[in-house]
Order: sequence, then structure tokens, then C-alpha cells
Amino acid sequence: MDDTFRIACTSRDETYLEAERLLCQPDPVRLETLRRQVTTAADPVARSLAAFFADWAEKGNLDYPRALAYLDAAEERFRDTPLGAPRQDICAADLTAYFGDRLAVFLAVRLLKQPAWPPWKVMTAVTYLYNHPKTESLPPLIRYVEETPVPAYRKAGLTTLAVFDPAAVTKHMFGEILYWRAVARSRLR
Repeated sequence: MDDTFRIACTSRDETYLEAERLLCQPDPVRLETLRRQVTTAADPVARSLAAFFADWAEKGNLDYPRALAYLDAAEERFRDTPLGAPRQDICAADLTAYFGDRLAVFLAVRLLKQPAWPPWKVMTAVTYLYNHPKTESLPPLIRYVEETPVPAYRKAGLTTLAVFDPAAVTKHMFGEILYWRAVARSRLR
């Protein structure tokens, strides 16, 4: 496994963002490694991240930085207002108007990998995913729901999972269970 990809899989916040910056660059050797990880990684989230980074590196997707720029601008606009932060329903609707459903995996990954996001960004991402239940976003979303220490975020995430195809959610939840069982067994050896 590529060291940068391993770091992306195991890190959060700034360390993750640095790895993401490197992985989204078009590098033929790294791209081949990512393609291999899509099918061989034991961790369902690692497979999802590999597909996400390979797609980003291949297509040079500008939607993701533009979506982040939109969220940063919205935060700046509302900072000194009585609300103090943008409304997540409006931001999610704007993201849909600008990008359609193309941000689903990106926002699910950001939920998982940026736990320091402010509440309005978390709820914007969850609302967006509720409106765009794409199966590809399930592995990072499920892991996020499992790991978030904030009960309100977990509840919102579970509500979002309820709008996905039940068979897909079951399949991905079972994959998560099998992965963590394998991890637990390997630690006992």
C-alpha cells in the first residue's frame, strides 16, 4: 500500500488533508496503486477512498474545491450575523443546485475525515447526503455514524442511512462487521 494512501486511510483533519492533496494529483504510479486498492483493500472505507481518489486524480475534479470554497464563503458571510453560521438546509440546497449529486462521496469522506468541522458544515453534509443517497457514499457514511462521538450527528446520520436502499445499507453494514471482526482477530494473534 502506498504510504500516502495509508496515511489518508488512518488519519483525520490536517494530516488527512495533506494526504488528500497529494492523492488527488495525477500520478500514474499512484493511480495504479489506487486502482488495485479498490479491489484488494480489506477495509471497506479504504476501498471507497481508493475509488474516490482514483476518480479525482483521473478526472481532475474541480467540483470538490469549488464546493469547499462555497462553504468557506458561506461561513464568512454569516460569521457576523445574528445566526452566526449558515443554515444547513439552504447550503445543502445550494450545493445541489450547483453540483447535483456529484458531491455525495466527497462529503461522506469529509464527514469521516474532518471531525473538527463546525456543526453547520456537518449538518449541511448530512442533509446533502439525505437528499442524494448514493450507494458509493455508504462506506464512509456508515463508519462516520459508528465513530462520531456527537449523539445529534449520529442520529442525523442514522436518519440519512434510512433513506438509502435497505439492501445496500445491509450489505455495507455486514462488510463493516466482517472487517472489524478480522481486525479484532488479527489483534488477538
